[in-house]
Amino acid sequence: ERTSGNLCFPNCNSFMSYTTCILSKGLSAHAAYYEILDGIWARHFPVTERGYEEFWRKVSTLSTGEQACVVANEYYGETNCNGFEGYFLNTNCQQAHQTEKALRLFGLDQAAEFLRKALIIGQVPNNLPPDFFYEWVEERKKEFKKVDKEYRRSKPIHGFHEAVVNYIR
Repeated sequence: ERTSGNLCFPNCNSFMSYTTCILSKGLSAHAAYYEILDGIWARHFPVTERGYEEFWRKVSTLSTGEQACVVANEYYGETNCNGFEGYFLNTNCQQAHQTEKALRLFGLDQAAEFLRKALIIGQVPNNLPPDFFYEWVEERKKEFKKVDKEYRRSKPIHGFHEAVVNYIR
């Protein structure tokens, strides 16, 4: 058994092997969620990747659950801090459609629906062309503010950590 900081996970190659160890600790969902992310990083990203494209290429090789954790974590942080348009600007929408699927995988359907609405407002194509670049457009600002306000009022991401950990269980 290896340890990384306070993480523990067996010398196995499956996503569930190290998560099983983490979940056996009896941690709160919030603490377990962040230990699982630490486990993903320790296991798959022991060295900082050489840039954005290389990082996401590597993410694409992870298990479905690990990929979902990574994209949902990015969404969670960006939308809570910067709203939907900030999420789009900071991520160039590269994982936005995959994130909608990840949120549904975790049972966060209302959050996924808000993301879908934002994708429509932002006119983000379903299959992004290789040269896609999300641009801020003043005319969309009012619509984004409205969906951000609804999102914060309805709190569809409430229970995020629990939903992810329950999926992993």
